[in-house]
Amino acid sequence: MLKMDSDSSAENPPLRLPVKRLLAGPGIALAIYLAMLLAVNSLELLQQLGQFPVLLLLPLAMLKVLTWLCRFVVWQHFLDVAGIRDRVNARNSAILYLAGLSLSVSPGKSAEALKALVLRRWAGLPLSIGLPVVMAERVVETLSVLILSALVLAAGAADLAPVLARHLLILATAVVLTGLLFLHSPSAQRRMLAVVANVPLLRHAIVWLRGFIAGSSQMLQVRNLLRALVPAMLATTGDALVLLVILDGFGLALNTELLFQALLIVSLTPLIGALSGLPNGAGITELSVATMLLTLVAPSQSAVTPSSAAAVALIEGFFHKWLRVLVGLLVALVFRKRLFSTELPAEAVGNSATATATAGQGQMYDLES
Repeated sequence: MLKMDSDSSAENPPLRLPVKRLLAGPGIALAIYLAMLLAVNSLELLQQLGQFPVLLLLPLAMLKVLTWLCRFVVWQHFLDVAGIRDRVNARNSAILYLAGLSLSVSPGKSAEALKALVLRRWAGLPLSIGLPVVMAERVVETLSVLILSALVLAAGAADLAPVLARHLLILATAVVLTGLLFLHSPSAQRRMLAVVANVPLLRHAIVWLRGFIAGSSQMLQVRNLLRALVPAMLATTGDALVLLVILDGFGLALNTELLFQALLIVSLTPLIGALSGLPNGAGITELSVATMLLTLVAPSQSAVTPSSAAAVALIEGFFHKWLRVLVGLLVALVFRKRLFSTELPAEAVGNSATATATAGQGQMYDLES
């Protein structure tokens, strides 16, 4: 059982949208896109974009909605692990999830921590558990793309050597596995906390850090990861289908090899974007998509040219990244009072004064917010 703290029960201060962070993201992205346009044949690129069939926009949007639904299942799963699904109903959970899509535009997706603050207001979930819920989403998504990439490579559908992405896969896998091993090793956790306790600047945070590690260990237990991996992998596969539909719109011949290549591209480019640290991977993911198309697909598909690859990358980038930002901002605007006002939503059962959450196998942790 995860016992909630009662210190935050006295009041529910309004949350403030990190406007500066969110505006910084599009500003940086715009500068990068302008630089990219100056680096390519803009007229030829616009011609390629103008030739894309408008009728494909609707199925592309529908596919993206399906991928969001799959990822919402992952979000709901970890709320269940945190033990608060009975106090954050499906409607409120969907509102928070959709509004949270806009937070990816912040540098390093740092603004996604705001979701944990909303959960604390609505259900009394302390940040030492709310932040691991948000983190668990990212971990599962990373695991899903690593697994799918490994399957594609094992099938011999693509060779990573020309695009120099093999080292990225190895690095990402090593980081994720190291983190998971740490969270499943109490002795390693004790040694790390002992080191932190001897650092004057960090000593005061030892109680919160202990709670955060306990919450992260609970979220990322093997059984919890396995239950979330299937919908996460389905979502990534849906992203590959989006890219496949775009490629079809530019006249490429659809086949199994192209599907595998699309799956590899949509698996690797988010990792590259995350490694860049730029908001929403602006420019970097588009450049990566175009480069991988020219390297992996162009040798067997003459329809892929530098200008068409750039056009595909821009369209894929809009549906994969910027559509979710637009939808998230719209939802956040419509439900801003529910998300950011001092009044808790009427549907929220209980508040932070009396909230308790049940999760796990009977372990008890005293957590502070």
